[in-house]
Amino acid sequence: MLGLFLLSMFTLGSKEPSLIVMDNAPYHSVVVERHPTSAWKKQQIEEWLTEHNIQFIKGIFKAELLFLARYHTPPKR
Repeated sequence: MLGLFLLSMFTLGSKEPSLIVMDNAPYHSVVVERHPTSAWKKQQIEEWLTEHNIQFIKGIFKAELLFLARYHTPPKR
């Protein structure tokens, strides 16, 4: 919703200069892709690994799956 508002503001071509100030409020921050955490169920981690074409052996422990997921997760910016 906020993204659409900002897009409309910039595409309408306001003739006056503008300044947008955003703080780190939760409604300003959007997680594009979630990465597995220890709170995820084992099946969810397996699905995430499969969606990202990361091979794993069926039947390994959740901790090992989580290690694989964290290893293949890009670093935070």
